[in-house]
Amino acid sequence: TDPTQPYEVGFYNTPGWAFGVAVANNLAYVADEEKLLVIDVSNPASPTLVSSYDIGFARGVDVVNSLVYVASASSLHILDASVPSNLTEVGEYNSVGWAADVSVEGSYAYIADTWVGLHVVRIDNPSEPTKAGEYRTPGGYSVDGVAAAGDHIHVADSEGGLAILRFTLLPTITSFTPLSGEAGTVVTINGTKLTGTTNVMFGNTPATNFTVVSATQITAVVPAGATTGKITITTPNGSAESVGDFTIIGELPTISGFNPTSGPAGTSVTISGAAFNGATAVTFNGVNASSFTVNSATQITAVVPTGATTGKIAVTTPS
Repeated sequence: TDPTQPYEVGFYNTPGWAFGVAVANNLAYVADEEKLLVIDVSNPASPTLVSSYDIGFARGVDVVNSLVYVASASSLHILDASVPSNLTEVGEYNSVGWAADVSVEGSYAYIADTWVGLHVVRIDNPSEPTKAGEYRTPGGYSVDGVAAAGDHIHVADSEGGLAILRFTLLPTITSFTPLSGEAGTVVTINGTKLTGTTNVMFGNTPATNFTVVSATQITAVVPAGATTGKITITTPNGSAESVGDFTIIGELPTISGFNPTSGPAGTSVTISGAAFNGATAVTFNGVNASSFTVNSATQITAVVPTGATTGKIAVTTPS
């Protein structure tokens, strides 16, 4: 109660060296050398172990929602803690020198790399974290701590002291609902850094209208003439594209091209176009393809069948 006179109310003796800790929902996640420990601290006088996860050289940890980010040796490990008693790894980024600490803000993880400086990793898709950037600090010896707050990153830079960095964070789209609809459908787009959005596109067609509800949400109306494809938003700081396609219900398939343009039976042909989702048939001049795969709403690969003759390629869908 008196910040000038803290006193100990509880203690838990970890099996290794405790290097880092993050707390969420009365659980302390402790980077304890060879393990990540989950400790129930709802009763500070009597903390109890909930679970542990083997992970070599755990040094730093941060928790956001149900995901735990652990800086460990040359990697960033991302664990699902929705069931704290049963942690599971969902992603890993292993392109750092020696990860000493991690701090998460929005769709980015900031990793203190002892040997290099600061790594910036995009984590909006936790199963496939990707490098977004890096900063080589002037201290040049040991970067051991990092704390992100808004657009500023605070780095403990050994001989260089405290380095305060600023990044212009790009917008991201993390999800949207519904996943399909016809013209006039209202779509809720979730993401980060959406404030100031100037444009929303469905495929190559601008939304009929849109409203920026908050920094993390936009509602937009599907325009007439839109085709199945990505949703894109534009802000003064940059653009973001959805991972998945928004499917236009009732859209007729179109073929814009194919490659190669000739070949014998057995040739694999890549067909480009739009509205291929749910394709039920591909024919070569009326003869069903030997087999075909819908790669996306805009691409199909099909095998030229025996008995096919020179002529049109056709794609059939439920629409």
